[in-house]
Amino acid sequence: MTSHAAVVARGRGKCCISGCLEIQVNDTNKVLVVGNKVISEGEWLSLNGSTGEVILGKEPLLPPALSGDLEIFMSWADNIRRLKVMANTDTPEDALAARNNGAEGIGLCRTEHMELGHQVSLIREVVTKVFSEMGSSLKYKVGTMIEIPRAALIADEIAKEAEFFSFGTNDLTQMTFGYSRDDVGKFLPVYLSKGILQTDPFVVLDQKGVGHLIKLATEKGCAARPSSKVGICGEHGGEPSSVVFFAKAGLDYVSCSPFRIPIARLAAAQVAV
Repeated sequence: MTSHAAVVARGRGKCCISGCLEIQVNDTNKVLVVGNKVISEGEWLSLNGSTGEVILGKEPLLPPALSGDLEIFMSWADNIRRLKVMANTDTPEDALAARNNGAEGIGLCRTEHMELGHQVSLIREVVTKVFSEMGSSLKYKVGTMIEIPRAALIADEIAKEAEFFSFGTNDLTQMTFGYSRDDVGKFLPVYLSKGILQTDPFVVLDQKGVGHLIKLATEKGCAARPSSKVGICGEHGGEPSSVVFFAKAGLDYVSCSPFRIPIARLAAAQVAV
């Protein structure tokens, strides 16, 4: 659930389990060994990306879909929620899956990391050129992701350049706790079992720490630029209790993987009831 590989795979409707320390892969003999079990190339395994379970054999699967009574119910939820629900997508296929799951737009489509002021100027130059070539125009905003604690703390300064903020909660959690998402699976189960942490902070938002940074940055950013739009683009955007927090904190939207869109839509509606 927490590694970057798992996040990227989930966004594409794929299951990825990483950090399986008990699994040994023998490339030469084309086998996978777990304890005293040896699985040869070509044999079926089933994965549960939510629990991290690796299951022997081919389990029956159903493709995720919204239809019938569920689609009607979700439309009722959409009518009462205030929080917009968008999707993190990088490909046309992802965008289509997000649209089919009820996303209202694209909340995250990654570009190269550049210095903000330079990036804003470059984007505006490119947009002006494209509008000129196409003979048409549309309204747009240029903003930035907030993924490190320092950016949250100086949000008022960043708001002078950025017209909107999008909190990258996956990386913001990683930077706030000082954990590596790709290594956390080695010690987080111990933290949880001993009660050091009550929940996995990469699954359920840490409201006291990371949440405080989000609230602070939102307040400072909107004070510096009242017209600013604020949202999040992390997997927390598809976790119900986190969505409730974002709505109460005054955010305008959440953005998550295409296949978590229905959860976010329902959670956003429950806040409004």
